Amino acid sequence: MKWGRAALCALAFAPALWLGLLVDRYGVDVPYNDQWDELPLMQKALQGGLGVEDLWRPHNEHRIFFPRLVFAALARLTQWNVRAELAAIFLVALLIGWNLQVLLRRTWPEETAWPFLASFVVNLLVFSPIQHQNWLWGFQLQFLAPIACFTSVLALPGRWRSRPWAAAAGALAVVSSYSLGSGFLTWIAVLPLRVLRESREHRVRAAITWGLALAACLGLYLYGYTAPQHRFERPPVLAEPALYLTAFLGMLGQPLALAFRKAWLAMALGMGAALLCAYALLALGLVRRLVDGRGPALAWACLGLQALLTAGLIALGRAGAGTGTVFASRYTTPTLYLVVSVFVLAVLFAEGTPGPRRARVRALVCLPLLVWSLPAGRLGHDDMEARYLLMKRAKAHLVLAPLFPQVDFREPLGEPAVPFRQKAARLETLGALRPAQRTDPRLDRVATVRPGSCGSIDEAYPERQSLRLLGGAWLPERPSVADAVILTYRKRRGAPVVFALAGPGRSRPDVAEALDCPGCIDAGWEARFWLPTTLLPVEVEAWAYDVERSAVCRLDGSYRFEP
Repeated sequence: MKWGRAALCALAFAPALWLGLLVDRYGVDVPYNDQWDELPLMQKALQGGLGVEDLWRPHNEHRIFFPRLVFAALARLTQWNVRAELAAIFLVALLIGWNLQVLLRRTWPEETAWPFLASFVVNLLVFSPIQHQNWLWGFQLQFLAPIACFTSVLALPGRWRSRPWAAAAGALAVVSSYSLGSGFLTWIAVLPLRVLRESREHRVRAAITWGLALAACLGLYLYGYTAPQHRFERPPVLAEPALYLTAFLGMLGQPLALAFRKAWLAMALGMGAALLCAYALLALGLVRRLVDGRGPALAWACLGLQALLTAGLIALGRAGAGTGTVFASRYTTPTLYLVVSVFVLAVLFAEGTPGPRRARVRALVCLPLLVWSLPAGRLGHDDMEARYLLMKRAKAHLVLAPLFPQVDFREPLGEPAVPFRQKAARLETLGALRPAQRTDPRLDRVATVRPGSCGSIDEAYPERQSLRLLGGAWLPERPSVADAVILTYRKRRGAPVVFALAGPGRSRPDVAEALDCPGCIDAGWEARFWLPTTLLPVEVEAWAYDVERSAVCRLDGSYRFEP
């Protein structure tokens, strides 16, 4: 029986295993966007002088005290390797998945297989790669922290007495509040659970005590707080209700609508409205169980309530920035738990049906999510791969930047206030750039030369004293496109010297098909350069650069550049 239970548990967390492999495959140890704001914190964590005020200061509208504690600890342990933060995010997601499985087993205590099968379906949502921004951006630990705290409240032992349960729930709500601004919603979502655990004569007192704890927590949050200056300061719910409603419903429906490419926004709005109505109808259908408060239905309803409140708050703060912000991948994470709530409440609603029919109803409830997971998983995987290729190229440019002072690097690292070369220099100073920056142009000092077939120089066009080269380059070991293509010149018996960096060129569907690598369609490259006549004649060669292995592979072909 133990082996059977272990097999069911392994099946339930199979989506987590797949996501873990994707995070390991596509995680890049380079800071992104808001992480650059944390450079002073990381510098103090690595070099000394870190104080409570550094952890407490606001980040935009949030106080992320507890995530910063984790960031600082991981920075000390790993010399600020962002992949460690990605691992921490994955572990927090595992905690969420485990909490929900505990709640599922508590929901159906007399059944053996069904709670684990339901957990498998739930984990398809919890570990869905459509949340790729939160899986591949180390700073996003704060986004999962409130969900982890709230689900931990739901998983607290039901046999605990009222006071120990309230103390543990309050402590988790505090951690949630100081992890993200929307973390305060945990207090509101937990309130029904807190009140209904008490006898009727003590419920008012419990509600007042809980409210006072929330007020104290909020007062400490606001002490010394300065509101950020966003370009969308005016709340759109007050100025443009239609814009707010679009953002709110679209956020609710976008996790399901992302699996479809045509008429995406209309489908997101429709699915968001359908989920909202389904949640309301199921809550009404289970109102007796919810009011009783002693069964698991209330816990699942509160999970949906937290998702709704979070979506409403995000839409209030972000709708003014446009759909590109409010419908970003990172905002699918909180709203996915509305789908989880509706799924479980729908199964509970059908519990009154007879045995064989109950199994069919459960299958019908599971089927849409199983079908959705296939295109959603593929889309999320492709988005993770695309982000990986962009970040690897950015990392290669960070390492190679000193060799090309004339190149104006424009990479997707976010935070435009910090120039690209300044980012590279700061990481180098902290020892957080792996490998270290290259300053010697000799090829053997830039990277290790490795054998193999990794592309070619396909075309050459002499243009007076300049030369234009085109070709394709890839890394067959992954496979993926090369992180960069560097050009060298070589005198007769001299060593290759790096002098130019190629840019993106024509698409190469032939390479993508040959390597079975969809991302390799961007393997084409183009370089245009000139060399002083004092250097000529030279042999010009091209190399595919792998930044993780600090290695280069010579492309087939070369060009003799004569005076």
